[in-house]
Amino acid sequence: MKIQYLEYGKNGFNNRYNKNKKVRGKLRLFLYILLALAIIVAITFTILSFRYGPSNVINKGFSVINNITTPITTKITLLVNNITGKNDIDYNIETTSSYLFVNNVKRENISLNALSKNSDVKIILESEKYDRLVNYPEGYYINLPKNLSYDFSLSTNIAQAYNDKIDITISLERSPYPDVWEYIDYYQNRFILNENYQQKNNISLINNSKTNINGNDVQIISLSRNTDNVKTLNNYTYMYMKLNGQNYLRIMIKSLQYNDELISQYTEMLNSFTQIEPQFENKNNIEFFPITNSNWNEDTKALYNQLNTSNNISWGIFAADIANEGLNVTIPNIEKELDYKFDVILMYNHLGTPLPLDAMKKVSEEKRIIELTVQTCYANNVQLFDYTPMFDIIDGKLDNQIRTLANEIKSLNTPVLFRLNNEMNTDWTSYSGIINLCDPDIYINVWHHIYNIFEEENVQNCIWIFNPNDNNYPPSKWNDFLNYYPGNEYVQLLGVTGYNPGTYYADKNGEQWKTFEYIYDEIYNKYNNIFSSFPWMITEFASSSIGGDKVKWITDMFEHIHKYNNIKIAVWFSAADYDENGIAARPYWLDETKETLQAFKSGIHKE
Repeated sequence: MKIQYLEYGKNGFNNRYNKNKKVRGKLRLFLYILLALAIIVAITFTILSFRYGPSNVINKGFSVINNITTPITTKITLLVNNITGKNDIDYNIETTSSYLFVNNVKRENISLNALSKNSDVKIILESEKYDRLVNYPEGYYINLPKNLSYDFSLSTNIAQAYNDKIDITISLERSPYPDVWEYIDYYQNRFILNENYQQKNNISLINNSKTNINGNDVQIISLSRNTDNVKTLNNYTYMYMKLNGQNYLRIMIKSLQYNDELISQYTEMLNSFTQIEPQFENKNNIEFFPITNSNWNEDTKALYNQLNTSNNISWGIFAADIANEGLNVTIPNIEKELDYKFDVILMYNHLGTPLPLDAMKKVSEEKRIIELTVQTCYANNVQLFDYTPMFDIIDGKLDNQIRTLANEIKSLNTPVLFRLNNEMNTDWTSYSGIINLCDPDIYINVWHHIYNIFEEENVQNCIWIFNPNDNNYPPSKWNDFLNYYPGNEYVQLLGVTGYNPGTYYADKNGEQWKTFEYIYDEIYNKYNNIFSSFPWMITEFASSSIGGDKVKWITDMFEHIHKYNNIKIAVWFSAADYDENGIAARPYWLDETKETLQAFKSGIHKE
C-alpha cells in the first residue's frame, strides 16, 4: 500500500508538474506576444510621432478606441430607451395633432409606411404645451416651443425652427479629439468668452454655467449683443450636451429678449432630448444655381458668358505689394521669364480703405481681368480677439464706407470678379462664423447688406464670388460651408481655394505635403454635385517648397487640372506665409527658383 501510495503520489506530482509546465509555457508565450505587440506599438508610435507629432498620434489612437466603443454605448442607450418606453416618439406627451416634413416639404395625412426609405423625414407632434420635433435620420426627438416654422433645407448639417421672436438651430456634432469639453471650450467658445472680444464688440456675458441633465454633462452660455438695432435677434444662448463617445448636441438659440423664464424653457428642451433608432435618410433639400444680375452692363455679361462657355483655363497671379512693385516689377519680370501674359490679376482690399484705382485702371488698360477680394476685417485678420466690423455692417453703421467702395468699383467701368469675405468657414479671418458669435447668419446678413447697397448705387460691373475654404475649421456641422451660402440670386461664381502648405508646421498641426490632384479631387468631389451649375475659379492657390518637390508639383498640376472641367480660371498666389519670427514658413513664390519658373513655363505653353 505504501509503495503504491508513493507511486501514486509521484505520478500525481509528475502530472501536476507537467500541467504547470504547460501553463507556464503558455503564460510565457502570452507574455512574449504582449512584449512583441508592445514593441510594435512603440515602434509604430515613434515613426508616426516623428511624422505627425505625438499629440496627433495619441488623439488618433483615442479616436479609434472611441469609434469602437461609441456604437456599443449608443446601442445600450437605445436599448434602455426602448425598455423604458422613451424610444416611442409620443413618450409622455398627449398629442393633439401631427404633420410630416418629407424632403423639407410639409405633408399631412400621410403614413410613414408609404414613404421611401431614402426620404428625409421629420415629424412634428403638437401638444397643448409644446411641439416635439422628431428627427428620424439623426435619431432624436426634442420638445420645442409652439408656433414655430421649420427649415430642413440643410438637413445633413442643421435643423432650424423659428418665428419672429426666436430662432433655434440644432446640430448633432462630433469632436475630432477625445477630450470633448476641451474641444468645445477652445474651438467653439474661445472668442465669445474672451473679455477683450466682448468689450470691443459691445457684448455682455449673462451666463456661463455647467450642470448635469439626465446623466449628461451640459454647458449653457448666454450673452447679449448691445445694439440700437432692436429688430434683430441679439440675445444668444448656446447649449452643449455631451453624448456618447466624442459626440455632443449643440443648440444655438437667438431671441429678442432674455429672462430666467426663457432659460428654464431652454433647459426643458435639453431635458426632453432623447436618442432614438435612426430611420430614413438625411439629405440636403436645396438647389444651388447662379442667377445672373439683370443690371449688368454689356461687358460684364460678355465676360460671364465667356467664362461659362470656355473650355480653356485663364491664368492669373498675385504678388506682394500688388498695386506698386507687384504690378510694375515682380509680375512683368515673371512674365518675361515665362514668355506669357497673365489674364487675371488678384488684388485685396479692406473695407474702409480706398481702392488702388490707378493700379486697377492699369490692369484694365492692359486688357486683363481684375479679381478684387474685399475683406470686412480689422487689423488684417490678425487681432482676432478684437473688434470685428461685421456687427456694425448689419447695424448700418458702415453704409458710407460700403457706398464709397461701390462707387469706386463702378467708376472703373470694367468687369470685376468680386470676392467678398473668402474662407469664412475658418477660424483665421475676422469675418468668420466662429469669431462672429458662431452664427453663419451674420455672414449672410452682411453679404446681403453689401449686395443691396451695390444695387442701390447701380453697380453694373460686379460678378460675385462665393469662396469657402476647402475644409471647415472647426469641423463642425454648424460651421459647414453651405451654412454660409448667401443664396442663388447673390452669387454667380464659385471660388475654390486649395493650397499645398508643405510640412513646415507638421509637428505643430500635422500638415502634410499634398499633390494638386489630391487637393482638388477632394474639392471636386465635395462641390461638384452641389455647384455643378456654376463656373468655378481657383481664386488663389500655390505650392510650398518645404517638404517635397515643388517643380514636380507644378508639372503634375498642369497634367491634372483639365479634368476638373468646371474650373475656368486659376490664380497663382506668388507670395509667402511667414511664421512669428519672420521666416517664410510657406514659400509660395512662383519665381522661387529658375526650375519652378521653367516648370510653369513648360506647362502653360502646352495649354
